[in-house]
Amino acid sequence: METTIVKIDEIRRRQKEIAAAGLMLRNGELVALPTETVYGLAAAGFSAVACRKLYEAKNRPFDKPISLLIADLADLSLVAAELSPDAQILAEKFMPGPITLVVKKTPQIPDIITADKDTVGVRLPDCHITRAIIRAAKVPLATTSANLTGNDPPVDAVGVLHELAGRIPLVIDGGRT
Repeated sequence: METTIVKIDEIRRRQKEIAAAGLMLRNGELVALPTETVYGLAAAGFSAVACRKLYEAKNRPFDKPISLLIADLADLSLVAAELSPDAQILAEKFMPGPITLVVKKTPQIPDIITADKDTVGVRLPDCHITRAIIRAAKVPLATTSANLTGNDPPVDAVGVLHELAGRIPLVIDGGRT
């Protein structure tokens, strides 16, 4: 498989590339993308088949859960079967940002990403490119760092290529995280 890098430096001028990445994710492909912390490897969060590809591309053990990324606070209802008042307060105060809420999952979340547990980690990233791709995918994204298991997570597209070239079809280059 050939891995393509698409540089996204001005989101308003790159809607076509964002839409294409969203379509690839909806169609079960993997996409590496920037977040506010490191580059992540993403799959459609409600597709067990796509999530299996994510584990395989990273050589990640299947007993290690993966978090979901959402685009907006309103999307919490897609992934959280229950949200305690404390979790709601934390979400409103700290999201978007590098905080993960662990919530009881909704039924459409495949067991593969939760290691057969009834909870899932959820993040709302503070990265406009990532959020635009999630919106284009029209589904929360199962996302973990874009590296082979055991290696340091990459902070730029070149680092993703070093780790995952030939294992994934697309890297969105949003600059250094």
